[in-house]
Amino acid sequence: MGLTDPAVALDRLRRVCDSESDPAVTDTELEDILDQCRVATVRTASTSYAVGDRVLLSPSNGRMYKALEAGSSASSAPTFTGRTQIRDGSVLWEDDGPAHPDLWDMGTAKRMALLAKAQACGKEFDAKEQGVDQKFSQMHAHYQRLAANYDAEFCP
Repeated sequence: MGLTDPAVALDRLRRVCDSESDPAVTDTELEDILDQCRVATVRTASTSYAVGDRVLLSPSNGRMYKALEAGSSASSAPTFTGRTQIRDGSVLWEDDGPAHPDLWDMGTAKRMALLAKAQACGKEFDAKEQGVDQKFSQMHAHYQRLAANYDAEFCP
């Protein structure tokens, strides 16, 4: 399984969008972006799931599963092999295809973080402060160009 640690995912977003440089993007904004770009969670025992939730297994069997019926997972995992639908406690899972390597669609998350940075630039005016020119209009265009490098896979 690929990226599963939220702290690592957050750090990657911070580095991609240079979150602390002007105009700053807060960790709260980046965490919201990660929440929007969550592809799946790792299936855990005795956990409530809603219709449409997606899970990966640990250890992975290379498949992703989508909840068709809401409910709580069993205290021990059923065998997720060879069937398209699996009952897990009161949750009904359906095989949803090959597992995504990460719990987040990081391409989309990076695009959204860079667009948030571009939007923040649009709220500023070009300025000269302590001998330094800050051309927010140019920065806005720059972050939009960078964002265009990342494709949406699963989220908005």
